[in-house]
Amino acid sequence: MLGISGGLYLLFVYKWFWSNKEKILSGWMKFTCGREVRGFDFIDSNLHLFTKDDDGLHLEKLTLEDGIKDAGLDYTLYLDSKIDGSTLTTSYDAADKTTTISGFEYNVSLANDIALYTKLGNERAVSIAGSNSLSISGYLANYVTHGGTIYKCETTHTSPSSFVAVDTTVTPNVTYWSVSTDVSSAPAWSAGKFYNNDKYFVAGIPYNMLYRFSDQTLKQPTERGGRSASDYAFQTIRNGSLNYAETGHFTVEVTPKFRDKYTYAFNPDIVGANLTLNAFTPQDGHFRFPVQCQPNEAKIEVVTDSALPVKLLAAEFESMMIPRSRRYGA
Repeated sequence: MLGISGGLYLLFVYKWFWSNKEKILSGWMKFTCGREVRGFDFIDSNLHLFTKDDDGLHLEKLTLEDGIKDAGLDYTLYLDSKIDGSTLTTSYDAADKTTTISGFEYNVSLANDIALYTKLGNERAVSIAGSNSLSISGYLANYVTHGGTIYKCETTHTSPSSFVAVDTTVTPNVTYWSVSTDVSSAPAWSAGKFYNNDKYFVAGIPYNMLYRFSDQTLKQPTERGGRSASDYAFQTIRNGSLNYAETGHFTVEVTPKFRDKYTYAFNPDIVGANLTLNAFTPQDGHFRFPVQCQPNEAKIEVVTDSALPVKLLAAEFESMMIPRSRRYGA
């Protein structure tokens, strides 16, 4: 279903899950589109959209299935109009110490925002260098020094026990390193370390994700064995807890009535076994946050503007309840 609000196109998608003959899960999702939506249709679990902006017509695809992973990764980075670095052209300017990335299929200067993430899960600050190009400070590829010579990584790999510039044991041969004059110095090469080339990234348009919880209603047993909402007790939500899996970043925002908003951010471990060589690894666990207000006076939302994955499995709330009366069946 398509709607328009404030000049933005709103696309509503209804998603459900059946088990045998019972629908056990269902919900609505809303997508806010910055481009004008001219038409859309599903093919299997892919939503195809014809969109239009000042740059012309675009054919876009939105995949609405679980378990999507980027090539070579155990997760996916979420960006609109995402392009893999392997399809783009990169060049490093040693004088300016900047890397220029070009070859985009759309006009990046028309985007309200543009983001670049390495496939290690690290965001790099970018600036518009032209209608179809970006620039970043520094370089994307790893450079090393070995035997008094500086090398640039040409193929993403984990280094073997001894330095190998070209692997001739496979067909076709794989070039790991090439002699470079891009930089004047570089760290010493080491065995067993992960090195990446200047194609190991994705770029696209970032967007916000928001999930808003329904009011947490206390339910009591009914005379027929069911449960229904009850207003016979005073309830205060003390804390909430989210179970998550394969997740990188999110923020819980609690906005009590007539009070300021409180934010509680989850980020992956900075020091610990879950981060190796500055590479992001999706994490599983639970995140606890305070609420301290009545259910009908609290707006609780989970938001993120990061491209890192978020998978929420369940939520639980701890409440303090003071009953004023008790319900009895007639």
